[in-house]
Amino acid sequence: MKLIKNPEEKIKEIKNYKKIISQQKRTLKGKLKLKKENISLLNKIASMIFLKAYRKEFLIYSNFCFEPILKEIGRRLGFSLPETRFITLEEIKKYLLNKKLLNKKIKSMIKNRLKKGCVSLTVDKKIRILSLKESKKYLKLIREKPEIQTTQIKGNCAYPGKVKGVARIINLKEDIGKIKKGEILVSRATNPDLIIAMQKAAGFVTDEGGITSHAAIVAREMKKPCVIGTKNATKLIKDGDLIEVDANKGVVKKLKS
Repeated sequence: MKLIKNPEEKIKEIKNYKKIISQQKRTLKGKLKLKKENISLLNKIASMIFLKAYRKEFLIYSNFCFEPILKEIGRRLGFSLPETRFITLEEIKKYLLNKKLLNKKIKSMIKNRLKKGCVSLTVDKKIRILSLKESKKYLKLIREKPEIQTTQIKGNCAYPGKVKGVARIINLKEDIGKIKKGEILVSRATNPDLIIAMQKAAGFVTDEGGITSHAAIVAREMKKPCVIGTKNATKLIKDGDLIEVDANKGVVKKLKS
């Protein structure tokens, strides 16, 4: 809401945008001379995209409604709300049923998940939470960038446009300080924590996400070129690389500096 100075104008803009999209759909249907079955399929796809965003909205709302329960769990176990979010369902059940099992060592371990970071793994359908020290070999696999020689990366257009600039790999809010105004944000997947970096960026490139992803929604909101779903942009692009984002074609090129 801090980004929206005039909510009433913003609501008008959203309603107007919906009208424009509806008109564009009607024009496109007429131009393509689609058959009835194709029009039916197009309408179903549009409904599916709407419901996907609607599902996300209710997921966020359900998390909001669940917060008082999390606070009560934390109160009973002696954890703050942020710390409680780092306890697994199995652990909650185990320690609520028998608080004697929750000794100082276990409490310290759970608090350190938030304080120092952790990695969640699913092994044989069971969740394992590892400290950063315990998970070094897994982190190495995630962070390693294979030496692949390529100058072109392909993805999908989330918002059209073409822009050139210096690339900055931004995955965590701690990375935000790296980016300067007019540079291009490259990320595995953006989230609300990265919004300040997205305001500075001239365009976005992500490994993951579809047209209803966070990056796609913000790109349309900010009207900035955005290529999503490249799968490997963060592996092929390095901090400081000069790149060209052609969102019209869904292509990202590495340029010679």
